Amino acid sequence: LVIGSGPSASDYLDQIPPIRHAVRIFCADPILPGLLARGIVPDYVCAIEREANITRVLAGSAKCTSTLIASPVVERDCIKNWAGNVLFWWSADDLYRWIAPGVRSMASGRSSGALALAAALHAGCTRICLGGHDLAYRNGVSHAADAHEIAHSAHLRAESEGGTTDP
Repeated sequence: LVIGSGPSASDYLDQIPPIRHAVRIFCADPILPGLLARGIVPDYVCAIEREANITRVLAGSAKCTSTLIASPVVERDCIKNWAGNVLFWWSADDLYRWIAPGVRSMASGRSSGALALAAALHAGCTRICLGGHDLAYRNGVSHAADAHEIAHSAHLRAESEGGTTDP
């Protein structure tokens, strides 16, 4: 399962516990608090943003046993609670080639949801179900009710500034 933080993500969270034993779960970081609140611990949590406020999204993960898959340029505080259980994903955009020329990079898109899908594919998953990858609005909302509040506030800020919805 690859869970994004789009408006439909909350529609599917109650369906996960009965099948949890049979699936690997990759999720975008904004939906992590919603998963944990429902007792769902994903196998992998993906974080790609380079802003310090993403630490607020990952702060509630102190008891999370997931592996964090993160951009190597995330804020240092983002990885504190992961007890060394972090995989750094070198994306294919120019920033990473500049930081470490010659390091093998892999495509991942520019969102934590896209990174979650790329990571599932890279891990060899051949049957992938997507949830919360809407890339659309529902009733004027861009993120699931279970997504961290930072995703909602970033959307409102971006709308007022006419820019991106990334936190």
